Amino acid sequence: MKLLIVALVFLTAVGVIVGVGLWATHMPVYTFEDLVRDDSPYKGGNLQLDDVIVVRIESRYPLRFTVAREASADLPIHVVSDLAPPENFDEQKPVMLRGTYDAGSRVFQAFLIATKCPSRYRAADDLEEESRAGSDARALGSAARY
Repeated sequence: MKLLIVALVFLTAVGVIVGVGLWATHMPVYTFEDLVRDDSPYKGGNLQLDDVIVVRIESRYPLRFTVAREASADLPIHVVSDLAPPENFDEQKPVMLRGTYDAGSRVFQAFLIATKCPSRYRAADDLEEESRAGSDARALGSAARY
């Protein structure tokens, strides 16, 4: 009987931990167009905004910049954050934002800013050139050093 009670308490604790973890990590993902349109489905709370381009950096400390769907967009969203700029953060680069949005002032308060890893979006020509250089070195009898 004691073993059954311990097992039930353990399973209940695991269920609560998993449930709270799933509930806490749920964050709706919106597109840029969802936020800027007049009948926006966003009604407040935390959100994730994917695939936007940094149009202009106004300040790095504190971090202030504008984003848009494309580099020359007419309706940018202003982003403010107390975070330090992430690695690879620059104008005309894609970013992912998490935070809250105020539609009235068009300001996004970011608590997470992420950039893409440069090795993930390197040009195919660069990769092909490196591959060719490696095979040329092996053909000459020298080992490629890493």
